[in-house]
Amino acid sequence: MSADWKRAAWRRVAWTTALLVVGFVLGGLGGSGWVGTAGWVLVGLALIVYVALAFLEVGLSEDRDRDRGRH
Repeated sequence: MSADWKRAAWRRVAWTTALLVVGFVLGGLGGSGWVGTAGWVLVGLALIVYVALAFLEVGLSEDRDRDRGRH
């Protein structure tokens, strides 16, 4: 059971990293056109999602501790 939450957490990080990489590729290759702008927007979005995932993991770890009876 403990491996399930770790696997889910890594999966969320992997998807966010893929979004970040796609954003950098589009931003770097797209130049100053709309493709480049969309790429940099994706990079910014991925960075926001990383911060949100950090807060999510803190909250989920508190829930797991509470479920185990720790306070």
